[in-house]
Amino acid sequence: MIRKAQFQTSLEKIARMLSNRYGIRVVFRANDCYTTGKTIYHPVIPDNAPQEFIDACCGIIDHESGHIIFTDFDELNERIQKDGSGAEQKLHAIWNALEDARINQKMSALWRGSGINFKRLYNWSSEQVVDMWDGYIDAEGNEVPPPDPFTKFTKLLNLRAENYLNGNKYQELESLFAQKSPELVPVVYSMMDILTKLKTNFDLSEYVENGATTRVVELAREILDRLQQMKEGGGGGSGENDGEENNSSSSSGKINPEDGEEESEGPKTGNPGGGSDAGADMDWFNMNSESDGLPTTEQLIKNYARGELEKSDTYLTYTTENDHIAPVESLPSDREEYHLLMEKACRIVGPVYKQLLRVLTASKRTGWLPNQTSGFLDANSLYKLGMLSVKDDPSFRRVFRRHQEAVDFNTAVVIDIDHSGSMCGHPLQLAGQVGMLLGEVMFRLGIPFEIFGHSTVGNQGSYRFRQASPEDQNLFARWGDLWIGQYKRFEDNWLAVKYRLATAARRAQCNSYDGEVLRYACSRVSSVGDASTRRVVFELKDGCPCPNVHNKYRLHTQHLEDAVQEATRAGIEVIGVGICTNYVRDFYPNSVEVNNLQDMPGVMVRELGKILLRGRNRAMSRGART
Repeated sequence: MIRKAQFQTSLEKIARMLSNRYGIRVVFRANDCYTTGKTIYHPVIPDNAPQEFIDACCGIIDHESGHIIFTDFDELNERIQKDGSGAEQKLHAIWNALEDARINQKMSALWRGSGINFKRLYNWSSEQVVDMWDGYIDAEGNEVPPPDPFTKFTKLLNLRAENYLNGNKYQELESLFAQKSPELVPVVYSMMDILTKLKTNFDLSEYVENGATTRVVELAREILDRLQQMKEGGGGGSGENDGEENNSSSSSGKINPEDGEEESEGPKTGNPGGGSDAGADMDWFNMNSESDGLPTTEQLIKNYARGELEKSDTYLTYTTENDHIAPVESLPSDREEYHLLMEKACRIVGPVYKQLLRVLTASKRTGWLPNQTSGFLDANSLYKLGMLSVKDDPSFRRVFRRHQEAVDFNTAVVIDIDHSGSMCGHPLQLAGQVGMLLGEVMFRLGIPFEIFGHSTVGNQGSYRFRQASPEDQNLFARWGDLWIGQYKRFEDNWLAVKYRLATAARRAQCNSYDGEVLRYACSRVSSVGDASTRRVVFELKDGCPCPNVHNKYRLHTQHLEDAVQEATRAGIEVIGVGICTNYVRDFYPNSVEVNNLQDMPGVMVRELGKILLRGRNRAMSRGART
């Protein structure tokens, strides 16, 4: 589960960066894997997905982002009719093999991590494809014929382009597929002069507006024309390499054993297919195959994810497409309302401040501050009293010292407020006031903190569930749209945004997905500080998870229990604060109950203080070990 959580946390960072810079949005939805406009749809991933698959998912998101950033699909659609004749389909396949290599090069230049993700994606997808190269038996027991030679040619062409543009990163993979189809290697290498144009004609600073997509289409058309000429003439086609001696020994990806040479690691980067043998047998160029070809990487991701989902019996989200995570909007009138609500809490801030000061302190540093004008006499400074210039120089009067105590909190806090329908009215107003109170105290203590509310948006979940297939209904547990309203983010100035909490009582909505929200809170509190930072999450709520579709209610409660255990194992202190109820104790081992604002000082001393004090002792012992 941690692996998936780490993937989603890193994906949140990637998505924010892509959204801010390029307007790209990443959405998890059922079993979808495609890109439209500036939205990348990715299949839902189960908690127990293999690490290799999760790495491949990172690669496909980077790759699809590269298409959005660097590929002009309007230009592409003007020059290639994907649903047109067989020649147009072949042209599109060749263009895609070249364009994939080009955008991967550009993405790797922008972000070093993308290059690592691409290699993991290619390794994972190649493991899937190599088993299909000569035909296979699908999951339903049907015999699937081998892909047609043209599809194999485009796969080899893509690997050759990737290696040529990206420094032979996939040499082993190219050798693997070359050995499985040695007859196609000379044909691929006869295109090296065109791949040279792909490498030299494009600057890394170019984006979609510079006509790069059109030029790749032109190169793809050159390759298609050369294939046609090779078929018609039975020769090596046109190009600057015509007439060169053919190195037929590389047609299998190995040095010819008859020459007495050792086997090489893979196809060479020269031009072994530039002679007449490159087109000796081109009947496959117009062959009509019974196979649908090799599945695309997107199809591989989609099919594999579906298989993992069907094996899973865990909490799964149908879609995150309409989830709303954004700062809460405030009005000028909120200031007055905030001050009215805080009038009752002003007398409570002091006692709560003192208690939290005691239980949230991570360490204390004590010592003596010398060179003071009052305090205790400092034996090391008594010599100044005998100096003749003591009356003339004020510095010689500094013969005292004072005891100094510095407090180090090294703590980060997240406060989560339940906004579901059952919290409507007094409970939500009380929760908002408790949030204000804790926020004021955290601000005085100088502890970084975040406050947000959660519920669901509208009632689309029920409609979505009714429209889904029976298979999907049995797979997914969360059907609604998550709402997270950020009252105060870590990076926000509390004095500027605290008035937003005055609107909490007016924001009661529908349902709640407590386990998912707790994981979000843990990812947020883990985003600040270092390994030694103490992390605390306050969950202000009145009960258990309340989904809008109850087909998998057991998974909702189990998901919350699992999330609490995960957080505890990660060293995060999760404290359930029951608003007008003690029901939270069923899910949170550390819990307190607050029925009115006047309870807070007593609750802090009797219960919450004890919980935080235990957590402080554990945090300090961990810090001592590190």
